[in-house]
Amino acid sequence: MKRFLCILLLISLLCGCRPQTAVGKQVIVTGIAVNDRFTLSIQAVEALKTAGSLAEQSNNATAVYTANGASVAAALQGFLNEAGKRTYILHNKIIVLGWDFCRQNSVFEALEYFMRNHEGRAPVELLVCRGDAAALLSITTGSDAIPAEYVAEQLREGERYARCVTAQLLDAERAYSGMYDLALPLMSVENGTPKLQGTALFCDGRLVGELSADESVGLALAAGESDYCLYTAGGVSLRLERIRTTVSWDDETHCRVAVSAVARVLEKNTYADAAFLQNAEQQLAAQITTALNTAARCGSDPLGLARRAAAQFSRPQEVTDAWLSQAAFSVSVALAQTDQGFL
Repeated sequence: MKRFLCILLLISLLCGCRPQTAVGKQVIVTGIAVNDRFTLSIQAVEALKTAGSLAEQSNNATAVYTANGASVAAALQGFLNEAGKRTYILHNKIIVLGWDFCRQNSVFEALEYFMRNHEGRAPVELLVCRGDAAALLSITTGSDAIPAEYVAEQLREGERYARCVTAQLLDAERAYSGMYDLALPLMSVENGTPKLQGTALFCDGRLVGELSADESVGLALAAGESDYCLYTAGGVSLRLERIRTTVSWDDETHCRVAVSAVARVLEKNTYADAAFLQNAEQQLAAQITTALNTAARCGSDPLGLARRAAAQFSRPQEVTDAWLSQAAFSVSVALAQTDQGFL
């Protein structure tokens, strides 16, 4: 009996060692930044360094490496060769494109490798960083030991609260096919903290302009993908809920955007009368109109309005190229007040 127990103990010890040996030979990529053509900054974590809860670590569980090559694929292959370990990019959270890179190159050049590589096709957030793109991979946060996860969460929250329009690899594929143009959240790093600055606008993969932070709110509301919006009108804070956006056309170049929402006043002892709500509606409508007009003037169509108009009016696809120069937007906002909150 004792011999049998010893054999079982030996088997369990051997089995327990095997996974650790395998894990020790792995490097997990969690973020990639493209600065130049093509200099990559790669945020990676070695699995054995993350023993225990990541949330309990005071420092980053990642390191940032630099790789160069004639293409993204060549740079990544160089990183794999240098690491000498089995590397996974399935857990990659963000791809950061440098502002200078976008001004000089098509973003599809940088993203093409990830779009066709099955390991890189998990939901990956795309964004543009003003300044050094690698800086976003090196921030230190108290809430998450993996900076890329923290940035990705900030983007998801930004979309939920109508502060930005987010994009993933699937959106890049759709933009490449001509469904709509890319609009990527624009961030910067200030005092070691990532900050949303607005939206970078693209046409056929080329950077053509940007929206301010306020205009980005307008674009997010026009996109109709946000759950809430924190908004200030006349010095009073509102929380917009149950946001609904509809798009229609009077004719093939006149587009109507209607946004409705329930507005909750957050300040204590503040009452929003009809005049206040009307002013807030006009202010929001102007903000949305400005965002759409700015994108159209830049030649960018992030909502795919030209394609949708062409389909509705049975116009040839080639006509959509000139649609933005002729487009006119009419925006209306309807707010209904609900009970007050407290701040």
